[in-house]
Amino acid sequence: MFMTRSDYKTPDGDLYNKIQAEYKKYFFPEIPYTCKLDYNNVVNYGFSDFQYKEYKTVREFNADDFVSYIGTHSDHITLNEPYKTNLFEGIKKVIRDTGDKIVIFDTIALYLAKKA
Repeated sequence: MFMTRSDYKTPDGDLYNKIQAEYKKYFFPEIPYTCKLDYNNVVNYGFSDFQYKEYKTVREFNADDFVSYIGTHSDHITLNEPYKTNLFEGIKKVIRDTGDKIVIFDTIALYLAKKA
């Protein structure tokens, strides 16, 4: 299993704050995403040789590509209209108004285990 922790606050705190303002206006999921999995518990469920590896990378998106990317997140997929369209259009505008580029520092977490 792998997951990505994305940080776009560190490269540009002002852009981050403007995007967060759009979330405050339009991000009202009907059912909040609450799924949490403690990967360290896999050894209690029939797995062995648990390993964790971490990789760092940087990605850059323009406004359209960033909105396409966040549109794949489960809590964004279930967002009702008109909130979804307003959120995505607001984020696109903020990114375009600041140079049409958003930089993301990613930490890719890789969890490996064998079925015992």
